[in-house]
Amino acid sequence: MAAMTPKEFIQHLRKVYDEIISQRTFVYSEWFKESGDRLREAYRQLACAEYASSWVHATLLERFPDLDLDIKTKVARQVWEEARHCKDIKSLLKEAFDEDFALQDYTPVEEMTACFYEYYPSIDDPAGYFAAHNAAGERTALRMLEKVGAFARELGMHSLARVADKIVPEERFHVRLGEQVVEKYATTEERQKKLEEYFRVGLDAHWNYTEGVYRKINSMEKTHSVTT
Repeated sequence: MAAMTPKEFIQHLRKVYDEIISQRTFVYSEWFKESGDRLREAYRQLACAEYASSWVHATLLERFPDLDLDIKTKVARQVWEEARHCKDIKSLLKEAFDEDFALQDYTPVEEMTACFYEYYPSIDDPAGYFAAHNAAGERTALRMLEKVGAFARELGMHSLARVADKIVPEERFHVRLGEQVVEKYATTEERQKKLEEYFRVGLDAHWNYTEGVYRKINSMEKTHSVTT
């Protein structure tokens, strides 16, 4: 089969994503339909993931020094935005639970560590990294936040809705950045096959993390707290 054009390949990856998740249960946004300690756990886990995303993205500038200046500038923007997302989630913990959350004192689920601290940093192909992290993983985070913003408004969780709505446009930028890099490198059939594999594995790694958190939350006793 002949190679697709780079733009056609991006459209193909979007269809691959939709086909995959249509056969799965999207539990990511369900984290935040909880209350009490379960909701606290959801906030803690997301704060850890936002920090991890900022950290692994920051390492790109050292790992891939030959990236174009335009991409480096956008990477720097994403590093800053992910760090601020972590701060925003920590503010929800402070408001809802009067908790000054200390990332260094908390251990996230193993699936999150495997995704952000083991898999993503192991990718030695810059386009493969952006396919896995941004085009696949960030797309999943974007869908989560869109869903969370919608139901949080309906449930009167105003602070959560405000934070979700604030982050959504930035997540869209992160997805576009991933597609921009993938499109630049997806020039041959062989490259497209490899990049699609990174995309699929990256989606699975991120999806496993969301399900790992969901399992932990559901293993906890239900308690009650005021929603925010």
